[in-house]
Amino acid sequence: MHTTTQRSGLWLGLLAFLLTLALYLIWRPYLYSGDDLQQSIVIQERINGSYYYHPAGGRLYEPGLTAQFHEEALQLPVNPRYLLEFPTSIAVARVWAGLGGDEGVIVPVLLFRAFVGALGVLFLFLAVYELRGSALLALIASLGMGVTATYWTYSTHVDQSINMLALIALAFYVLVRQSKNAPTLRGKVILAFILACASFYNFTAVFTAVAFGLGVAALHRQTSLVEKFKQLVLFGVIYTMIVISVILLSVALIVSPGSITNPAFWADVLFAGKPEYGIEVFQDTFRAILGFAKSQVILPGVPGSLQAYWDSASGSARIILLAFYGLVLAFMALPILLLIARRKSLPAGEGWLWVSLGTTFTLHSVFNWFWDPGFIKYWLIPLFCWWVAAVLALDHLRNTLARFYRPALAALSAFALLSFAINLTTQFIPESSPEVNPW
Repeated sequence: MHTTTQRSGLWLGLLAFLLTLALYLIWRPYLYSGDDLQQSIVIQERINGSYYYHPAGGRLYEPGLTAQFHEEALQLPVNPRYLLEFPTSIAVARVWAGLGGDEGVIVPVLLFRAFVGALGVLFLFLAVYELRGSALLALIASLGMGVTATYWTYSTHVDQSINMLALIALAFYVLVRQSKNAPTLRGKVILAFILACASFYNFTAVFTAVAFGLGVAALHRQTSLVEKFKQLVLFGVIYTMIVISVILLSVALIVSPGSITNPAFWADVLFAGKPEYGIEVFQDTFRAILGFAKSQVILPGVPGSLQAYWDSASGSARIILLAFYGLVLAFMALPILLLIARRKSLPAGEGWLWVSLGTTFTLHSVFNWFWDPGFIKYWLIPLFCWWVAAVLALDHLRNTLARFYRPALAALSAFALLSFAINLTTQFIPESSPEVNPW
């Protein structure tokens, strides 16, 4: 890529970063979920040793509880599913307090979330720009992703997992860069390390690691299936060694060495035996489909739970809900159907790309369907894959069916802008008003 073009692309990437950062900061929420408050409790306790209380935070009220010092509360929390999540937030809150900040732990963590969310937008921009050399497509993918309901929500709330998604976006950029050159052991180690870090913020990133491992193997284009399998195993071994060694070392040093072999410890942190995670095939499939659609755009006027709204809605309101999300899903299906229908005319040598994106989307979607299909947080990564696929479909039209390119470009841009407008007015403006959301 020409140096001047690279520089202009980097400036536009920085612009995307600044725009989304400003967006997240201007409409910073004053409405906090139970998950936000529960995580804030953990952070506050680890900073000053005094328990933090709020009715929605999951702790029973005890008179005088917050006025007492509890030395055991200072111990760093260790949860292998979110190994770095709490330590990072605690470090951010401590730095904030050290600089004289006096607004508790929520504000510094929200500011950090906004920064990381904007950073993820930048990484996605760089990945698409490196992949296709089009700043316009990179802007559409990155800004389109940045204003989706789920990405925006978790870039402006204490609850995770925007840290994981930003690292996955970085990993995707690194994978794209590696596709331009011959695969190396050093490249595999770097990619595995980034994905391991993503897994330390939310262990569901292990599914992305599997998918990207298949992508790494597919980069060995001129080799046999046996050699590709060897490369997959090599990548898997590197990733697994990093993850397992760091998790076990953390448990041994911070919790206790005996916890490593304690089944009760692992059953607790892995949510084993929870009856609420049973499977209801048809209901969960329906919730998964609506959950994916809602992760893109909120139903106008309904910022809360779709399940609660559905249960209390009239017949006509339910029809409107289904019609709205039916249109959203129909539009989102178009670029995927185009890529499938035109698969034989897609650029040669990009099997690694489709393997990585397709497997990532599939593995995370299946997990979401099993775990919590209606919770939009878990649709962050499939939505990331969709926005990449959408601009790749747009690029394909530009190169092979030029007469459809401009209408498709206008349609995708309008879809992003409409999602932005609905998400802003339905959820983020109301949440950002301290008068409407008093403590």
